[in-house]
Amino acid sequence: MASCSHVASPRWPHERGGWAFSACADSDAVLRVFKHWVFMLDRSPQRTALGPKRIALIERALTLYPEETLLMAVDGCAASAWHAGANHRGECYQDIELILRDEIHIERFSDAGARLREQVEQREGHARATATD
Repeated sequence: MASCSHVASPRWPHERGGWAFSACADSDAVLRVFKHWVFMLDRSPQRTALGPKRIALIERALTLYPEETLLMAVDGCAASAWHAGANHRGECYQDIELILRDEIHIERFSDAGARLREQVEQREGHARATATD
């Protein structure tokens, strides 16, 4: 099975002033979605750029869905073994361009992310109930 992990660094090398956001875009939301993807997919901040193509992609997705839905889509992809390389090619399919490609991809991945969050909440609730018994 292929591994998609990269060496991560605790510092963030980019300065926001250098990025070209649309006048109508919520640049903070774009940055949060991008950073969440970098973190969840264990990308290297030094080798992963928020360039014009990714900015435009995230901005477009934010015109269709709330930020939380995009964050859940990233979570859904991160939780998928198939997208992490457990597939017939042994390749990772975790690019933000795939996750936010279109409505079908955003909705499919965000549904998976929502299911994952529900499972985590159920387990945490069960653990709390067990601890108080």
